[in-house]
Amino acid sequence: MKVAYRFPSGEDKRQQFLHLVGQDGWGLLSAITADPQSHWMLSIPAIDTLERIWKQDYLPQDEGGTWIADEDRLEAARLFYSPYDLDASAAKKRSAYCIGYKVHFTETCDEDLPRLITHVATDIGPIPDREALEDYSCVLTATGSPSSTAFGRCRIRRC
Repeated sequence: MKVAYRFPSGEDKRQQFLHLVGQDGWGLLSAITADPQSHWMLSIPAIDTLERIWKQDYLPQDEGGTWIADEDRLEAARLFYSPYDLDASAAKKRSAYCIGYKVHFTETCDEDLPRLITHVATDIGPIPDREALEDYSCVLTATGSPSSTAFGRCRIRRC
């Protein structure tokens, strides 16, 4: 028998539901940390994810354990957007929003030759593109790459 579930309608009922979910999650995490024989459970990826998401989305249990309002949230670079990939983050470029990673390609730019991709790198979403270009010029110079021009977006480690 399949049971259908619907998120509660009405702001008050939703807030009550979010509070209940928060209390349940904090209760589970508290039970694990309170019992020394259960500490091994903290190494389970799902429990680690629960703890990370709860620290982001809910006030600590001693402060009520309730859902954190949008205006009180952490900056985008520190938020987790997916329980399946905790490194994915939010980014905005002009009017486009995305969640995930940024990628930057570097290619050769000789007029008479085919364009070849000489370098590819990925990084978290919130890194502004303007910070990436100087990083790539350092890498290209250090590796002795042929004349290249950058396109796309991302940032790599500083030289």
